[in-house]
Amino acid sequence: MSRPQRILLGLSALLIVAAALNAPAAAEETPVPPQAGEPMVDSPWFNMSWPKVSMPEINWKPWASADAKPDSKPRENPVAQTLERVSDMSGRAAESVRAGWGSMVSKLPFGQGSNRAGKTASKDEPGFFARMFQPEPSRGSETVTEFLAQDRPSQVR
Repeated sequence: MSRPQRILLGLSALLIVAAALNAPAAAEETPVPPQAGEPMVDSPWFNMSWPKVSMPEINWKPWASADAKPDSKPRENPVAQTLERVSDMSGRAAESVRAGWGSMVSKLPFGQGSNRAGKTASKDEPGFFARMFQPEPSRGSETVTEFLAQDRPSQVR
């Protein structure tokens, strides 16, 4: 057992002995809770009183100095300043995301910024529905008799 533990054990033993000595007197009296400054334990060996607890002094308005003039213009609320900064920063972040998204979409072949007219004009093929509902072009002869019956250029030897 360490030295501080032995000291605490000794103090607690003293408190028990002091309480035992004062027990008959305490049984006859009605117990009244001690107030601040009054002794908590009153014995011939030691006097223990309630600790004095005081609240720390906090400056609730750190932006207002103590020597500020009453006619001077008060500074803006720090909460409002913080909310304004958060709003500005989130607006800037949203703008950068929008710009990045817009540039990415314009690079895709199917987005809003795609140039469909230029790509379709370069191809000489009709579109999907035009090919679907257009009559098929003639492929030429499909049977041997059609092949032999077709016109041929004259051969000159």
